[in-house]
Amino acid sequence: MGWISPILALELKLCGGRTMKTYGRFIIIFLILAVLSSLMISGLGYWSSKGRAVEHARVKAEMLHNYLSASMSFFKNHQRSAVMELLGKEDFYPELMLGFMVTRMTWDIFAKKNGGDLVDFSQATNNPLNESNRAIESEAKIISTFLENPSLPKQAGIIERNGEQHYFVATPVRVWNEKCLQCHGDPDDAPRFQTEMYGTEHGYGWVLEDVVSSTIVYVSMKTELHTAWIDAIKTFFISFISLLITLGLLLFFLVDRTPAAIPDEETYY
Repeated sequence: MGWISPILALELKLCGGRTMKTYGRFIIIFLILAVLSSLMISGLGYWSSKGRAVEHARVKAEMLHNYLSASMSFFKNHQRSAVMELLGKEDFYPELMLGFMVTRMTWDIFAKKNGGDLVDFSQATNNPLNESNRAIESEAKIISTFLENPSLPKQAGIIERNGEQHYFVATPVRVWNEKCLQCHGDPDDAPRFQTEMYGTEHGYGWVLEDVVSSTIVYVSMKTELHTAWIDAIKTFFISFISLLITLGLLLFFLVDRTPAAIPDEETYY
């Protein structure tokens, strides 16, 4: 606050250092500057904290998404073929045979142990076999972006979800293998046990190489943003109180408190 001293010295010098009007004007100017300075400091602190919150959510979302991708890859490339060899053609155990079911059940267990309200996972599609996987509006936009940009490998960023800000990481799910069309092509060719469980109205008509779904991981930023807001408020009051203390010290040490001489009566004539 070194810039305050010259201002105070000039005010006191010009006005003789004795008028209440001078003190009042200086105090008002100081308080205004103190409020503005405190707002600026707390605002910068909040901006910095929000940046750290976004980065923390990004790292967590990327890690969770990579784990799910590894789990799905293992099931598709190793586990499913072994399971199908052991089961008969008419056997149907979704938790063993369907990749999306294995991934969903694994995630549900994970979320229950690690704060299900702070992280979430969606296998969003506009044409789901299981209606619970139908994409909401924001997820439909993500899928649409993948359809419009076939070379786009990933989307990530901040999204509004359930009235809260979340960081999301999404990757496209394409129909790379014709075997997928055995269950999701023509419903007349789909396994009987599948049509009996899910019907024939949706989840079919997929086309080879099309983006049909998106794997999306959400990480809530609620806790980090709330903490950043509370810290910003604390910073404001700490800064403002510190400036008030500075004002008191300036007035104490710099104001001339020597009693003014009483003018002679002749001064008024």
